[in-house]
Amino acid sequence: MLKLNLNTWFFLCFIVVASCLLTSCKKTINNYYFPGPQNTPPVIVSYGPQLPPDSTEAYGFKLFVFVADSNGLEDISSVFLKIDSMVIYGIITRPDISSDSQWLCPHAPSYTDTVDVSQLVPRVVQGITRPFYSTSGSHYESIDFRWPVLDLDAASDYLSVTWVCSQSSVQYFGVYFVTPPGSTTSERIFLTYLDVKYFGISATVYDQSGLSDSVNFGDLRFIYTTVDEKSYPP
Repeated sequence: MLKLNLNTWFFLCFIVVASCLLTSCKKTINNYYFPGPQNTPPVIVSYGPQLPPDSTEAYGFKLFVFVADSNGLEDISSVFLKIDSMVIYGIITRPDISSDSQWLCPHAPSYTDTVDVSQLVPRVVQGITRPFYSTSGSHYESIDFRWPVLDLDAASDYLSVTWVCSQSSVQYFGVYFVTPPGSTTSERIFLTYLDVKYFGISATVYDQSGLSDSVNFGDLRFIYTTVDEKSYPP
């Protein structure tokens, strides 16, 4: 049997003890991740008004939404009104008979003549988007539905809106330049009647990261007309 001297035994014992100490003193480092606040989507908590089942006069009609966001209202980026399509069932425009060159209210449309723009305005307009406007905190309102002039301006290459008139006694809803195809001469006309239906009306709220929430209002038909127009059918 191999005999070990005393120094060798001490050396082996030292190695064993040192190994044990190093093993037992080794620290385990655990990394812990503490996530920050989670970004949650905004929510439309209420909306209105309830749309009438039949056609309605559009004067003063607005849509509204109340929004909320668990990350704070400052996280709200924008609110949009979206309309799938607008279908025009009837439109009447009248020529301007005033001699005033200013583009201000009130000008006088002629109720004895009409300007035929049926071939210049598409019957169906797709994909209309309008902004909602913040009135206070979480409350947003749409632009008044009594003004379809911007929709017609965007839909037609031959109509260019110049003025929107707001009076207690409305004579017209919009003033346009109309330039027929192939013509270099523009004529000022007034929109005095419009029968239109909006399909797929909805509202969508977005936060700063692009998360969103939507609600559907449904469909709505408007009759835009004036007191004088009712007395002078085309």
